[in-house]
Amino acid sequence: MALRDLSSRAAVLQAIAEYDRIGQDAFLQRYGFGRARQYYLLHEGRRYDSKAIAGAAHDYQFPQLGALQAADFSGGEATVATKLRSLGFEVRAEAADSGWNIAVGQTLTRRELQQRYGGAPFGGIEPSRTTPNVLLFTDPASGERHGYFDGWVDDDECFHYTGEGTTGDQRFREGNKAIRDHVADGRSLRLFRANGTQVTYLGAFTPDPERPYYLTDAPQSGGEGLRAVIVFRLRPVGEFLRRDSEQMALASVPAFAEVPVEAQHRQRYQVQPGDPTEAERREASLVHRYRQHLEQRGCTVVRLAIRPARERQPLYCDLFNKTDHELIEAKGTVTREAIRLALGQLLDYRRFITPTPRMVLLLPMQPRPDLLELLQEHEVAVVWEERPGHFSASQSGAPLSGRSGT
Repeated sequence: MALRDLSSRAAVLQAIAEYDRIGQDAFLQRYGFGRARQYYLLHEGRRYDSKAIAGAAHDYQFPQLGALQAADFSGGEATVATKLRSLGFEVRAEAADSGWNIAVGQTLTRRELQQRYGGAPFGGIEPSRTTPNVLLFTDPASGERHGYFDGWVDDDECFHYTGEGTTGDQRFREGNKAIRDHVADGRSLRLFRANGTQVTYLGAFTPDPERPYYLTDAPQSGGEGLRAVIVFRLRPVGEFLRRDSEQMALASVPAFAEVPVEAQHRQRYQVQPGDPTEAERREASLVHRYRQHLEQRGCTVVRLAIRPARERQPLYCDLFNKTDHELIEAKGTVTREAIRLALGQLLDYRRFITPTPRMVLLLPMQPRPDLLELLQEHEVAVVWEERPGHFSASQSGAPLSGRSGT
Protein backbone atom coordinates (compact mmCIF):
# COMPACT_ATOMS: atom_id res chain seq x y z
CA MET A 1 0.00 0.00 0.00
CA ALA A 2 1.21 3.50 -0.81
CA LEU A 3 0.12 7.12 -0.82
CA ARG A 4 -0.18 7.07 -4.63
CA ASP A 5 -3.14 4.67 -4.31
CA LEU A 6 -5.25 7.22 -2.41
CA SER A 7 -7.83 8.50 -4.90
CA SER A 8 -11.05 9.07 -2.94
CA ARG A 9 -12.06 12.59 -1.93
CA ALA A 10 -14.85 11.03 0.13
CA ALA A 11 -12.28 9.06 2.16
CA VAL A 12 -10.41 12.28 2.96
CA LEU A 13 -13.66 13.91 4.07
CA GLN A 14 -14.34 10.92 6.34
CA ALA A 15 -10.91 11.32 7.91
CA ILE A 16 -11.58 15.03 8.44
CA ALA A 17 -14.92 14.22 10.09
CA GLU A 18 -13.21 11.80 12.48
CA TYR A 19 -10.55 14.40 13.26
CA ASP A 20 -13.31 16.87 14.16
CA ARG A 21 -15.19 14.30 16.21
CA ILE A 22 -12.38 13.00 18.45
CA GLY A 23 -9.99 15.97 18.37
CA GLN A 24 -6.44 16.48 17.16
CA ASP A 25 -4.53 14.73 19.94
CA ALA A 26 -6.67 11.59 19.92
CA PHE A 27 -6.62 11.45 16.12
CA LEU A 28 -2.83 11.71 15.93
CA GLN A 29 -2.36 9.16 18.68
CA ARG A 30 -4.77 6.70 17.04
CA TYR A 31 -2.98 6.76 13.71
CA GLY A 32 0.55 7.21 15.05
CA PHE A 33 1.41 10.64 13.62
CA GLY A 34 3.11 13.64 15.16
CA ARG A 35 1.90 17.21 14.74
CA ALA A 36 2.43 18.79 11.33
CA ARG A 37 5.37 21.15 11.14
CA GLN A 38 4.81 22.82 7.78
CA TYR A 39 1.91 21.54 5.65
CA TYR A 40 -1.74 21.87 6.68
CA LEU A 41 -4.99 20.94 4.96
CA LEU A 42 -7.52 23.78 5.10
CA HIS A 43 -11.20 22.84 4.97
CA GLU A 44 -14.23 24.99 5.81
CA GLY A 45 -12.15 27.42 7.82
CA ARG A 46 -10.32 24.79 9.89
CA ARG A 47 -6.75 23.53 9.71
CA TYR A 48 -5.73 19.85 9.78
CA ASP A 49 -2.47 17.91 9.98
CA SER A 50 -2.17 16.98 6.31
CA LYS A 51 0.02 13.89 6.60
CA ALA A 52 -2.15 12.32 9.31
CA ILE A 53 -5.32 13.02 7.32
CA ALA A 54 -3.84 11.33 4.25
CA GLY A 55 -2.76 8.30 6.27
CA ALA A 56 -6.21 7.91 7.85
CA ALA A 57 -7.98 8.47 4.52
CA HIS A 58 -6.16 5.43 3.16
CA ASP A 59 -7.87 3.38 5.87
CA TYR A 60 -11.29 4.69 4.86
CA GLN A 61 -10.71 3.95 1.17
CA PHE A 62 -8.99 0.60 1.72
CA PRO A 63 -10.28 -0.80 5.04
CA GLN A 64 -8.84 -4.21 4.19
CA LEU A 65 -5.35 -2.67 3.99
CA GLY A 66 -5.68 -0.17 6.82
CA ALA A 67 -4.13 3.23 7.42
CA LEU A 68 -0.77 4.35 6.15
CA GLN A 69 1.78 4.79 8.91
CA ALA A 70 4.04 7.83 9.26
CA ALA A 71 7.04 5.76 8.13
CA ASP A 72 5.22 4.59 4.98
CA PHE A 73 5.48 7.93 3.19
CA SER A 74 7.06 11.34 3.48
CA GLY A 75 5.21 14.60 3.95
CA GLY A 76 5.76 17.80 2.02
CA GLU A 77 5.05 19.64 -1.19
CA ALA A 78 5.86 16.81 -3.61
CA THR A 79 3.93 14.09 -1.76
CA VAL A 80 1.06 14.79 0.62
CA ALA A 81 0.40 18.36 -0.57
CA THR A 82 0.28 17.30 -4.23
CA LYS A 83 -1.92 14.30 -3.53
CA LEU A 84 -4.50 16.20 -1.45
CA ARG A 85 -4.61 19.08 -3.94
CA SER A 86 -5.27 16.59 -6.74
CA LEU A 87 -8.38 15.56 -4.79
CA GLY A 88 -9.63 19.13 -4.63
CA PHE A 89 -8.35 20.18 -1.21
CA GLU A 90 -6.37 23.25 -0.21
CA VAL A 91 -2.99 22.63 1.37
CA ARG A 92 -0.80 25.46 2.57
CA ALA A 93 2.69 25.62 3.95
CA GLU A 94 3.08 27.20 7.34
CA ALA A 95 5.52 26.65 10.14
CA ALA A 96 4.30 25.38 13.48
CA ASP A 97 2.55 27.83 15.81
CA SER A 98 4.99 27.25 18.64
CA GLY A 99 4.82 30.07 21.15
CA TRP A 100 2.41 32.29 19.20
CA ASN A 101 -0.29 33.90 21.34
CA ILE A 102 -1.36 37.06 19.49
CA ALA A 103 -4.88 37.11 18.06
CA VAL A 104 -5.73 38.47 14.61
CA GLY A 105 -6.76 42.12 15.02
CA GLN A 106 -4.93 42.56 18.32
CA THR A 107 -3.00 45.83 18.71
CA LEU A 108 0.07 46.22 20.89
CA THR A 109 3.20 48.34 20.96
CA ARG A 110 6.27 47.43 18.95
CA ARG A 111 8.22 47.27 22.21
CA GLU A 112 5.75 44.75 23.69
CA LEU A 113 6.08 42.64 20.57
CA GLN A 114 9.85 42.83 20.77
CA GLN A 115 9.80 41.73 24.41
CA ARG A 116 7.72 38.67 23.50
CA TYR A 117 9.42 37.59 20.29
CA GLY A 118 12.69 39.46 19.99
CA GLY A 119 13.82 41.35 16.92
CA ALA A 120 14.70 45.00 16.54
CA PRO A 121 12.35 47.83 17.67
CA PHE A 122 12.28 49.05 14.06
CA GLY A 123 12.68 47.61 10.57
CA GLY A 124 10.32 45.89 8.18
CA ILE A 125 11.33 42.20 8.36
CA GLU A 126 12.40 40.76 11.70
CA PRO A 127 12.94 37.03 12.32
CA SER A 128 11.96 36.14 15.90
CA ARG A 129 14.88 35.15 18.11
CA THR A 130 12.89 32.89 20.39
CA THR A 131 10.12 31.32 18.24
CA PRO A 132 9.85 30.00 14.66
CA ASN A 133 8.28 33.17 13.29
CA VAL A 134 9.26 35.98 10.92
CA LEU A 135 7.62 39.31 11.80
CA LEU A 136 6.66 41.52 8.83
CA PHE A 137 5.61 45.15 9.20
CA THR A 138 3.78 47.30 6.67
CA ASP A 139 3.48 51.05 7.17
CA PRO A 140 2.03 52.92 4.16
CA ALA A 141 2.73 56.33 5.72
CA SER A 142 6.49 55.81 5.92
CA GLY A 143 6.89 53.14 3.26
CA GLU A 144 6.11 55.37 0.30
CA ARG A 145 9.06 57.60 1.21
CA HIS A 146 11.29 54.63 0.48
CA GLY A 147 9.40 53.44 -2.60
CA TYR A 148 7.35 50.84 -0.72
CA PHE A 149 3.73 50.43 -1.79
CA ASP A 150 2.10 47.55 0.10
CA GLY A 151 -1.52 46.46 -0.09
CA TRP A 152 -4.21 44.23 -1.56
CA VAL A 153 -4.95 44.12 -5.29
CA ASP A 154 -8.61 44.22 -6.27
CA ASP A 155 -8.74 40.98 -8.29
CA ASP A 156 -6.09 39.15 -6.28
CA GLU A 157 -6.32 37.28 -2.99
CA CYS A 158 -2.76 38.19 -2.11
CA PHE A 159 -1.27 41.02 -0.05
CA HIS A 160 1.54 42.57 -2.08
CA TYR A 161 4.48 43.21 0.25
CA THR A 162 7.66 45.00 -0.81
CA GLY A 163 10.92 43.46 0.38
CA GLU A 164 13.64 45.23 2.33
CA GLY A 165 16.49 47.37 1.03
CA THR A 166 16.15 51.12 0.46
CA THR A 167 18.97 51.68 -2.04
CA GLY A 168 20.11 49.66 -5.01
CA ASP A 169 18.40 46.62 -6.48
CA GLN A 170 16.88 44.38 -3.84
CA ARG A 171 18.22 40.85 -3.58
CA PHE A 172 17.33 37.70 -1.68
CA ARG A 173 19.41 38.46 1.37
CA GLU A 174 18.60 38.70 5.07
CA GLY A 175 14.90 39.60 5.45
CA ASN A 176 13.97 38.88 1.82
CA LYS A 177 15.65 35.50 2.08
CA ALA A 178 13.82 34.85 5.36
CA ILE A 179 10.47 35.36 3.60
CA ARG A 180 11.38 33.24 0.61
CA ASP A 181 12.79 30.37 2.69
CA HIS A 182 10.45 30.48 5.68
CA VAL A 183 8.93 27.04 5.00
CA ALA A 184 12.31 25.34 4.63
CA ASP A 185 13.45 27.16 7.79
CA GLY A 186 10.39 25.95 9.72
CA ARG A 187 9.04 29.47 10.34
CA SER A 188 5.70 31.26 9.97
CA LEU A 189 5.26 34.71 8.43
CA ARG A 190 3.34 37.10 10.74
CA LEU A 191 2.16 40.33 9.15
CA PHE A 192 1.56 43.52 11.17
CA ARG A 193 0.22 46.93 10.19
CA ALA A 194 2.29 49.64 11.87
CA ASN A 195 0.87 52.96 13.04
CA GLY A 196 3.43 54.97 14.92
CA THR A 197 4.61 52.94 17.91
CA GLN A 198 1.66 50.53 17.70
CA VAL A 199 1.23 47.47 15.49
CA THR A 200 -1.88 45.44 14.64
CA TYR A 201 -1.62 41.74 13.81
CA LEU A 202 -3.15 40.98 10.39
CA GLY A 203 -2.57 37.22 10.41
CA ALA A 204 -0.25 34.49 9.16
CA PHE A 205 0.73 34.56 5.49
CA THR A 206 2.78 32.57 3.01
CA PRO A 207 3.99 33.40 -0.52
CA ASP A 208 1.65 32.24 -3.28
CA PRO A 209 3.02 28.88 -4.52
CA GLU A 210 2.37 29.66 -8.21
CA ARG A 211 3.79 33.19 -8.24
CA PRO A 212 5.48 33.95 -4.91
CA TYR A 213 6.97 37.29 -5.97
CA TYR A 214 7.65 39.62 -8.87
CA LEU A 215 10.09 42.45 -9.59
CA THR A 216 9.10 46.04 -10.25
CA ASP A 217 10.68 49.51 -10.27
CA ALA A 218 10.71 51.86 -7.30
CA PRO A 219 12.52 55.11 -6.47
CA GLN A 220 15.76 55.18 -4.58
CA SER A 221 15.28 56.19 -0.96
CA GLY A 222 16.19 59.82 -0.41
CA GLY A 223 17.35 60.40 -3.95
CA GLU A 224 16.60 60.14 -7.64
CA GLY A 225 16.72 57.21 -9.98
CA LEU A 226 15.06 53.82 -10.04
CA ARG A 227 15.92 50.43 -8.63
CA ALA A 228 14.41 46.95 -8.84
CA VAL A 229 12.44 45.83 -5.80
CA ILE A 230 11.01 42.44 -4.83
CA VAL A 231 7.26 42.35 -4.21
CA PHE A 232 6.02 39.21 -2.45
CA ARG A 233 2.48 37.99 -3.14
CA LEU A 234 1.43 36.79 0.31
CA ARG A 235 -1.63 34.59 0.75
CA PRO A 236 -3.34 34.51 4.15
CA VAL A 237 -3.24 31.26 6.12
CA GLY A 238 -6.38 30.92 8.21
CA GLU A 239 -8.02 33.96 9.82
CA PHE A 240 -6.77 37.39 8.69
CA LEU A 241 -7.67 41.08 8.86
CA ARG A 242 -8.18 43.17 5.72
CA ARG A 243 -9.11 46.84 5.31
CA ASP A 244 -10.54 48.46 2.18
CA SER A 245 -8.19 51.41 2.71
CA GLU A 246 -5.26 49.08 1.98
CA GLN A 247 -6.64 48.21 -1.46
CA MET A 248 -4.32 48.69 -4.43
CA ALA A 249 -6.76 49.02 -7.34
CA LEU A 250 -4.67 47.93 -10.30
CA ALA A 251 -6.49 45.26 -12.24
CA SER A 252 -9.34 47.52 -13.36
CA VAL A 253 -6.96 50.11 -14.82
CA PRO A 254 -6.74 49.86 -18.64
CA ALA A 255 -3.40 49.22 -20.29
CA PHE A 256 -3.27 52.86 -21.40
CA ALA A 257 -5.39 55.95 -20.94
CA GLU A 258 -5.24 59.55 -22.14
CA VAL A 259 -4.17 62.26 -19.72
CA PRO A 260 -3.79 66.02 -20.31
CA VAL A 261 -0.46 67.17 -21.63
CA GLU A 262 -0.35 69.78 -18.87
CA ALA A 263 -0.27 67.11 -16.14
CA GLN A 264 3.21 67.22 -14.65
CA HIS A 265 4.12 63.55 -14.34
CA ARG A 266 7.83 62.96 -13.87
CA GLN A 267 9.06 59.64 -15.11
CA ARG A 268 12.13 59.73 -12.83
CA TYR A 269 10.09 59.01 -9.68
CA GLN A 270 11.81 61.86 -7.88
CA VAL A 271 11.31 61.18 -4.16
CA GLN A 272 12.36 64.55 -2.79
CA PRO A 273 11.59 67.84 -4.55
CA GLY A 274 14.45 69.40 -6.40
CA ASP A 275 15.29 71.60 -9.34
CA PRO A 276 15.14 69.95 -12.77
CA THR A 277 18.40 69.52 -14.62
CA GLU A 278 19.31 71.72 -17.58
CA ALA A 279 18.60 68.81 -19.96
CA GLU A 280 15.15 68.39 -18.41
CA ARG A 281 14.37 72.07 -18.80
CA ARG A 282 15.42 71.93 -22.46
CA GLU A 283 13.33 68.80 -22.95
CA ALA A 284 10.21 70.38 -21.40
CA SER A 285 10.55 73.47 -23.60
CA LEU A 286 11.11 71.33 -26.68
CA VAL A 287 7.99 69.26 -25.97
CA HIS A 288 5.93 72.42 -25.47
CA ARG A 289 7.04 73.93 -28.80
CA TYR A 290 6.49 70.70 -30.71
CA ARG A 291 3.04 70.32 -29.25
CA GLN A 292 2.18 73.85 -30.42
CA HIS A 293 3.62 72.98 -33.84
CA LEU A 294 1.39 69.90 -34.13
CA GLU A 295 -1.73 71.69 -32.89
CA GLN A 296 -1.20 74.53 -35.36
CA ARG A 297 -1.29 71.87 -38.08
CA GLY A 298 -4.61 70.54 -36.80
CA CYS A 299 -3.42 67.58 -34.75
CA THR A 300 -4.96 66.49 -31.46
CA VAL A 301 -2.20 65.95 -28.91
CA VAL A 302 -2.43 64.21 -25.52
CA ARG A 303 -0.27 62.11 -23.24
CA LEU A 304 -0.77 58.46 -22.40
CA ALA A 305 -0.64 56.88 -18.96
CA ILE A 306 0.51 53.31 -19.57
CA ARG A 307 -0.02 50.66 -16.91
CA PRO A 308 1.85 47.36 -17.36
CA ALA A 309 0.18 44.40 -15.67
CA ARG A 310 0.76 44.34 -11.90
CA GLU A 311 2.86 47.50 -11.97
CA ARG A 312 1.89 50.03 -9.32
CA GLN A 313 3.36 53.09 -11.03
CA PRO A 314 2.11 54.11 -14.49
CA LEU A 315 4.46 55.07 -17.31
CA TYR A 316 3.93 58.37 -19.13
CA CYS A 317 4.95 59.10 -22.70
CA ASP A 318 5.90 62.69 -23.56
CA LEU A 319 3.28 63.19 -26.29
CA PHE A 320 0.80 61.17 -28.30
CA ASN A 321 -0.40 62.55 -31.63
CA LYS A 322 -3.92 61.11 -31.89
CA THR A 323 -4.47 62.42 -35.40
CA ASP A 324 -1.52 60.54 -36.89
CA HIS A 325 -1.35 57.84 -34.20
CA GLU A 326 2.24 58.69 -33.26
CA LEU A 327 3.97 57.86 -30.00
CA ILE A 328 6.46 60.62 -29.25
CA GLU A 329 9.35 60.55 -26.81
CA ALA A 330 11.60 63.60 -26.34
CA LYS A 331 15.12 64.11 -25.09
CA GLY A 332 16.89 67.39 -24.33
CA THR A 333 20.23 66.18 -25.68
CA VAL A 334 21.49 64.03 -28.58
CA THR A 335 24.03 61.99 -26.63
CA ARG A 336 24.20 58.27 -27.29
CA GLU A 337 23.04 57.59 -23.75
CA ALA A 338 19.92 59.76 -24.17
CA ILE A 339 19.00 58.25 -27.53
CA ARG A 340 19.44 54.69 -26.31
CA LEU A 341 17.24 55.50 -23.32
CA ALA A 342 14.57 57.00 -25.57
CA LEU A 343 14.66 53.99 -27.88
CA GLY A 344 14.08 51.65 -24.98
CA GLN A 345 11.21 53.77 -23.71
CA LEU A 346 9.50 53.86 -27.10
CA LEU A 347 9.80 50.10 -27.58
CA ASP A 348 8.47 49.51 -24.09
CA TYR A 349 5.50 51.90 -24.39
CA ARG A 350 4.52 50.69 -27.84
CA ARG A 351 3.77 47.16 -26.57
CA PHE A 352 0.74 48.40 -24.63
CA ILE A 353 -0.90 50.59 -27.27
CA THR A 354 -3.37 49.27 -29.82
CA PRO A 355 -3.35 49.59 -32.72
CA THR A 356 0.44 49.75 -32.86
CA PRO A 357 1.55 53.40 -33.23
CA ARG A 358 4.41 54.92 -35.18
CA MET A 359 7.39 55.73 -32.94
CA VAL A 360 8.87 59.23 -33.08
CA LEU A 361 11.91 60.57 -31.25
CA LEU A 362 11.93 64.35 -30.74
CA LEU A 363 15.39 65.95 -30.34
CA PRO A 364 16.84 69.48 -30.08
CA MET A 365 19.15 68.89 -33.07
CA GLN A 366 19.92 66.28 -35.71
CA PRO A 367 21.80 63.30 -34.24
CA ARG A 368 24.91 61.83 -35.84
CA PRO A 369 24.55 59.29 -38.67
CA ASP A 370 25.24 56.09 -36.75
CA LEU A 371 22.52 56.93 -34.22
CA LEU A 372 20.10 57.67 -37.05
CA GLU A 373 20.91 54.21 -38.43
CA LEU A 374 20.23 52.67 -35.03
CA LEU A 375 16.82 54.33 -34.86
CA GLN A 376 16.01 53.42 -38.47
CA GLU A 377 16.71 49.73 -37.73
CA HIS A 378 14.00 49.90 -35.06
CA GLU A 379 11.56 51.87 -37.24
CA VAL A 380 11.81 55.04 -35.18
CA ALA A 381 11.36 58.32 -37.05
CA VAL A 382 13.36 61.33 -35.82
CA VAL A 383 12.16 64.92 -35.57
CA TRP A 384 14.56 67.69 -34.56
CA GLU A 385 14.31 71.44 -34.15
CA GLU A 386 16.17 73.50 -36.74
CA ARG A 387 15.29 76.77 -34.99
CA PRO A 388 12.68 77.58 -32.32
CA GLY A 389 9.31 76.27 -33.49
CA HIS A 390 10.59 74.91 -36.83
CA PHE A 391 11.15 71.19 -37.18
CA SER A 392 12.69 68.78 -39.68
CA ALA A 393 12.11 65.05 -39.92
CA SER A 394 14.16 62.03 -40.91
CA GLN A 395 11.99 59.45 -42.61
CA SER A 396 13.23 56.51 -40.52
CA GLY A 397 11.06 53.43 -40.48
CA ALA A 398 7.42 54.09 -41.31
CA PRO A 399 7.12 57.48 -43.08
CA LEU A 400 5.91 60.37 -40.97
CA SER A 401 2.73 62.13 -41.96
CA GLY A 402 3.16 65.50 -43.58
CA ARG A 403 1.51 66.94 -40.50
CA SER A 404 4.56 66.18 -38.37
CA GLY A 405 7.27 67.70 -40.50
CA THR A 406 7.83 71.23 -41.71
